[in-house]
Amino acid sequence: MTDSNPLPAEQQARRLLEHASLTRRLANAPFEVLSGGHANRSWRVRDEQHAWCVRLNSIDAECLGVSRVSECRLLAMLGEAGLSPRVLHCDAESGILVTQFIEGAHWTRESAIQPENLSRLAGYLRRLHALPARPGMAAVDFSRQADRLLRLLAPGVVPEALESASRLVFGRLGQREVSVVCHNDVHRLNIVDQGCRIWLVDWEYGGLGDYLYDLASFLCYLQAGPQVCAALLSYYEGSQPRTTQRELDDACWAFDYVRWLWYEAQQDGLAALNAEERDEVAELEQRLLLSIPR
Repeated sequence: MTDSNPLPAEQQARRLLEHASLTRRLANAPFEVLSGGHANRSWRVRDEQHAWCVRLNSIDAECLGVSRVSECRLLAMLGEAGLSPRVLHCDAESGILVTQFIEGAHWTRESAIQPENLSRLAGYLRRLHALPARPGMAAVDFSRQADRLLRLLAPGVVPEALESASRLVFGRLGQREVSVVCHNDVHRLNIVDQGCRIWLVDWEYGGLGDYLYDLASFLCYLQAGPQVCAALLSYYEGSQPRTTQRELDDACWAFDYVRWLWYEAQQDGLAALNAEERDEVAELEQRLLLSIPR
């Protein structure tokens, strides 16, 4: 439903749309709030021919490791390659992003782990990781992201056992000399399935990095078991494996650790978490402590 009482965020988005020639026609169109996403506000907005996704960025994104300038450049390249929705307008300074709205279904947990969909995702990721890097695209280093988030937290929030394990894991992963175009947040709800093809959306943490984090993020969100992990890795690498199971396990632990730090940073004053998110923070911490790598 369209909100008949626009919130300040919607009014701000409308003003920003009015100021850009390519989006002026959308400024007075009906806004339909899109759910999902913790830090940003998003709406579906229609003109005479198309539906668009209008996103107003969070002001806290930069301190959480997001580069909006890099995101704009990345989205332009991905749109040209047919791997993400077409960009109509991206203004890193004002924080407004307008992309084509992709109609499709999101995977359920059950459909996400089906062999056919694991194969489709692996094929998509291979195409993504084969793209050439462009100047101005940010490097995404999960170890540095962990350090950045740690600095936002009060002393004593992170158990010493987790800090110690993170140094071990990031030290091992840091020996991998891999730098390809990555999404870094492959949640099943960031996958839009149109039947004939799939799309990845929500690229704000995308950039140059280790492709293992794309596999790890998908698996971690699902809390996938060993069989699913092995299947996705096999579909991705084919008959010539380049990655050991320990490397994938390390990447999964590191991804969960950074995700837990991200939630703790929100909880420590950047934003209010709802009850479900608070439960997830507690579950993540327990899972990390119970699976400390050696």
